[in-house]
Amino acid sequence: MKFKEYGSYAPEALENLEEVQPLEIAQKSSLNRLNYLVGFFKEQRPKEYDKYLKNLQKKLSDLVKKDFTKQSKLDLAKSLKELPNLQDKEQLAINSVNYVLQLLEIPDDVDWVNNKIKVPQGNYFRSFLIPRYQNAVVFSETLGREEGIKLYKVYKTEYVNFSIPESKNQYSNLDDKHKDNVKDFESNGNPGWVRIEGSVENGKLVYRRDTCLWAEAMKGYPDDEFKYLATCYEDFQGIKKTWNENFVLTMDHTLAKGDLYCSCVIHDTRIDWDLTHPSEEFWESIWPLQKWQKKNE
Repeated sequence: MKFKEYGSYAPEALENLEEVQPLEIAQKSSLNRLNYLVGFFKEQRPKEYDKYLKNLQKKLSDLVKKDFTKQSKLDLAKSLKELPNLQDKEQLAINSVNYVLQLLEIPDDVDWVNNKIKVPQGNYFRSFLIPRYQNAVVFSETLGREEGIKLYKVYKTEYVNFSIPESKNQYSNLDDKHKDNVKDFESNGNPGWVRIEGSVENGKLVYRRDTCLWAEAMKGYPDDEFKYLATCYEDFQGIKKTWNENFVLTMDHTLAKGDLYCSCVIHDTRIDWDLTHPSEEFWESIWPLQKWQKKNE
């Protein structure tokens, strides 16, 4: 199998400006996911539901430092009418929206309700990654770490199934996906993302992700397991749902967990059905580890 390096190491890319519409992010992305999350927990663990809500409300109240909704006179009532699990939880919804806006670090002198604005890319990433991280924390605070993580993984899988109800089968085979990856990196450069990708062989697309801006954006957060759940775990079901229903991801190493790289194999189960994942020696032999990957240097 032949490998090639794509992208470039550029953690400063987190400071590149990204155009966003803050209200759309806060209402559609944050509230829609929160509505599903609350309903999921109630269905799965009805006995602990009240405790969970109390913990979630406290977590968000402690995290939010500024009331953007009050400052802008934003009324969430219309949005909550379409979200049955949040209709009687207005303050929870307000805190959720405020937390997303706080993570975006919106300047005081911009009209974020009506206009698009530019924010550092790292802020944009954190606006959706950190709420996921905190949700995993609350699950663990409510159920204990082991049970909380177990249930949160179920939630992540179920949410992908819910948000993408039918498989799109975007790629008919792994060769098409590989060609698309190469085209994307060669046309965009993708600064901040470094990927060592091999050719497709025996129903496998093998790649080593040497940098990840999502993991970089979350470096200040202490729990590697929760960072992994926030950044990586949806990929297992997402690849199957969006790329092809016959594709399965295996991944033993992840940057989010503090490993030197992410080790990824996409298996086309029509050809490769035993899902064998290569050893650590294999991953370190396919391409030299770079200085930024070597610990204690």
